[in-house]
Amino acid sequence: MAKLQERTEMDSRYMWDLSTLFENDEAFEQAFLKVDPLAEQAASFEGKLKDAKTVKAFLDVSVSLEVLLSDLFCYANIRYAEDTRQEKAQSMRECIYAKYVQAQAALSFSDPELLALPEETLSAVAKDPALSEFSYQFEKLLRKKHHTLSAAEERLLAGLGEVLAAPGQIAQSLRDADMVFHPAKDGEGNRQEVTNSGFILQQMSKDRVLRENVFRSYYGGYKHHINTYASAYAGAVKGAVAEAAARKYASSRELYMADENIPASVYDNLIASVHKYMPLMYRYLALRKRILGIPELHYYDVYTPLAEGTPASYTYEEAQELVLKAVAPLGEEYVNTVKGAFRDHWIDVYPNKGKRSGAFSTGTYHSNPFILTNFVGTLDSVSTIAHEMGHSMHTWYSNHHQKSWNADYTIFVAEVASTV
Repeated sequence: MAKLQERTEMDSRYMWDLSTLFENDEAFEQAFLKVDPLAEQAASFEGKLKDAKTVKAFLDVSVSLEVLLSDLFCYANIRYAEDTRQEKAQSMRECIYAKYVQAQAALSFSDPELLALPEETLSAVAKDPALSEFSYQFEKLLRKKHHTLSAAEERLLAGLGEVLAAPGQIAQSLRDADMVFHPAKDGEGNRQEVTNSGFILQQMSKDRVLRENVFRSYYGGYKHHINTYASAYAGAVKGAVAEAAARKYASSRELYMADENIPASVYDNLIASVHKYMPLMYRYLALRKRILGIPELHYYDVYTPLAEGTPASYTYEEAQELVLKAVAPLGEEYVNTVKGAFRDHWIDVYPNKGKRSGAFSTGTYHSNPFILTNFVGTLDSVSTIAHEMGHSMHTWYSNHHQKSWNADYTIFVAEVASTV
């Protein structure tokens, strides 16, 4: 497996083009200066949301602010994901997150103020023709009425946004920027580099000695930081429980599912279905053990191919062709948009030192979507491009057919498009 390079050594042909978002970091910094004036303008409506005309004016300003924050937040996160060790990218990300929290605190008065209106007044405002495009926003507002606090309490909770997000950010920085794994020896005694991006590829090796040593190095790296991870996780759980209690939800699960309007029965049925079909997984693992001819099946044996021969490997160009063939039944327009995504550099393809592990799709209302992958040539890498492209195409069509305040979608809905 090839040694990871620094990002400055990578071929720019396989990197994303961020110019549809911001031309460069300087353009980001200029846009950043526009946040405070917009936030102050939005905050000036406090105490005035009593009629449809004023509410419409407030929503126009708050939408402009939210779109700007989305652009800034997305760009900073993307720059950080390129190399999580970069001080400048870390600073950009921390600055915009702090600014986002401040803006949310400045806007936090609006929900309590609207919900405090007499029922007939709020109903008249919500049904006013000038606000017809915001009908779904009012539907969501009314749905969370019993869990919305006073303006002062909402401002306090909004201001704690950075604190509540800290455990997740700590865990991510530890994983992608600071985590170091010891090299692992293969069956012939050669030492191989162990990385987040290369782990699965090495777990597919026919060399069981290498698989075990890579496994022990990889999880040994995490175990070495087990107390830090445990503390970060405990902090995340305590934060979620505290927020749920503050908002008068029975549990943090209820809080998060209510935000996506998912009944608890859907979650419970999903868990029940997994348990129902667990025996099939046990049968598969027993079959895998028999085919591999090993006395005991370990976790480092679950990825290695069962068929003889060398596993298939694909170039990025071959991966593109496979994805285009796969999406052909979705129509010419869809295929041409995917071709454009490849041509216009929506995707940051290969792993580099410090790059965020895994894969994701992101983007904003004003930009095209962006996809991060850590492509290593396996069929799983090809599948990841297809999966993330499903998210990106969902975003593309949603942004082209909805207003910005209606274009976003929940994670529960998102995974439908990506799985298809």
